[in-house]
Amino acid sequence: MFYVDAAADIGSLAVDADAVYFTEGGATPVVRVPKCGGPSVPVADPHVYDLGANALGFAVACGNVAWLDASGTGVGGDIGAGPSAPGDQARLLMSIVKPLNWSIGVDVDYVYYGDGALERVPIAGGPPASLAAGWSGIAAVDDVNVYFYQFPPTGTALASIPKSGGDATILVPSWQEELGPKGLQFSAYFAQDADTLYWIQGSAQPDGPNVVRVAKTGGVPEVIVAGIGPSRLLVVDDTYVYWNNPGAHDGSPGAILRAPKTGGSAETVATVPDAAGGAIAVDTKTVYWTAGAGIIMKLDKE
Repeated sequence: MFYVDAAADIGSLAVDADAVYFTEGGATPVVRVPKCGGPSVPVADPHVYDLGANALGFAVACGNVAWLDASGTGVGGDIGAGPSAPGDQARLLMSIVKPLNWSIGVDVDYVYYGDGALERVPIAGGPPASLAAGWSGIAAVDDVNVYFYQFPPTGTALASIPKSGGDATILVPSWQEELGPKGLQFSAYFAQDADTLYWIQGSAQPDGPNVVRVAKTGGVPEVIVAGIGPSRLLVVDDTYVYWNNPGAHDGSPGAILRAPKTGGSAETVATVPDAAGGAIAVDTKTVYWTAGAGIIMKLDKE
């Protein structure tokens, strides 16, 4: 293990083939650092776009990085995006005055977001377009579809829609309640692979929350790991699903854990002083996580 010191507390974390990307509190933009370690470099000069302290959504894919910055008033915010290479390249795409969900997605051409409808805005600049009405947040984006969900009181469905346009397909009629009683507490942090969506489904029951999955074609969600504790974040690779558990108030350490994507027992990847609220990311060889005090850590999987 080794770590990279960031200038401030780290909010979100993502990786691509070359670098680790993260957001910091305060007047700083999205930042990247080489996977081998070294100095952090802003993806965008702070004078071009100031991420601020209220970042809600963050995504890296297809050579682009995109983020959503809350207004601080609880209504609306700004969406910025640009190439993931460092430099004075990112831009403010739009400012929104409607309530925004914090989850976003990005591909080579668009940023996807939810503000009561599923919408997208071109990374190159231009007007937004609505793909579907009555939806709250982005679950995932792949080569073909956007996966999105509703929050109450609108509903609790999980659905998909082709990026080229068309009708929405309901995958799970009530994704937050499918495996338990009404009124569950839940997390909307999703992960994906080629065929499947994964998320942490909170539960008011003593053995919850659980890691669940459903095929991208829809169906009944399947519990693959039960009773994982108060985690909010998960990621997947070809074999495993990973999540973080916070340390206890008595000073007991937190942990990064994993279990087979097909279901099975959890195992500890690393014990950390405090994983509470920490972000986590994974590539083909390495697990990355934040461990408080502006620290990013990494560990080879094998």
